[in-house]
Amino acid sequence: MVLAPQIGTSGCSRVVSRADAGPFGWHLFRAAAAAMAAVLAAAASRVLSAALIGLACLAPVAIADTAKPAAANSEMWVGADAANDVWLLYSGSTLAPFGSVQADGFLLRAAGGYGQYAYSGQRRGTLRRFRAAFGFAEALAGYQKRIGPLTAKAFVGIAAIDHTISPEDPVALGGLLMQGTDYGVKGVLELWLNLGTDGWASLDSSWTSAHQTYSSRLRVGYRVSAPFSIGLEATLNGNALDAPDILADGSLREKLEPSYRLGVFARREWQSGEISISAGVARNGLDFEGDVGFEDLYGTVNWLTRF
Repeated sequence: MVLAPQIGTSGCSRVVSRADAGPFGWHLFRAAAAAMAAVLAAAASRVLSAALIGLACLAPVAIADTAKPAAANSEMWVGADAANDVWLLYSGSTLAPFGSVQADGFLLRAAGGYGQYAYSGQRRGTLRRFRAAFGFAEALAGYQKRIGPLTAKAFVGIAAIDHTISPEDPVALGGLLMQGTDYGVKGVLELWLNLGTDGWASLDSSWTSAHQTYSSRLRVGYRVSAPFSIGLEATLNGNALDAPDILADGSLREKLEPSYRLGVFARREWQSGEISISAGVARNGLDFEGDVGFEDLYGTVNWLTRF
């Protein structure tokens, strides 16, 4: 689907509603949310402390850009994603408890987001319109390793994802397969490769057994000047869920397809962070009305800071 900034098939996942998630599911969901809140709270405390120190030390003397900054052991990001009939807001933080977030070592990460989307589908011969609220929370641990021009990060942890549909869209009657709260293991792989002095490529991929959600984004960029890059991106999002093709009334279930995006991006980086924007065309996997081309538009913005 278009929403996820989130990959697969696993037998350990199950779908539950809010009413019957069970104590273990909700404990796991709360654990992910609590871990995310703890990391974000620690990062927010650092930002506030840094801001207060900066205000106390304001003076009319400029500090040279060549001054060597202290190694950052935390980073925080926020972002927004919008396309036809869908929007998403998300935030997260990564902590390097034993060193710098830009050096080899152990990492902790927490993230979460909320959004909404709409879709239409045939239900007993009638085309109906549905709206959905979507939220996720995750807590991960991982490791970063640099090998020449390649920087690789790998994470594993827990994730919880919820899709709440309105009005009701029963799966047995052909409804959307991602419904209710699901939870499970999550894996993330992030690769960055410098291509000479001016070029670079990045690949961010993830999969979680929660609603069998997968995501992958490839970017190829060129530094037009020291802080500025432009380039191309391609994104794949979806849910590897399956159900019987023939419904109880004899009709065919509408097939759940992945979503694709093709676009361009611009990125500006500095010592302590970066900001990027992107835009392009998209194919919505939840468009069950027969459109299969890249007929939608999308846009994203993401800001990251290290401290």
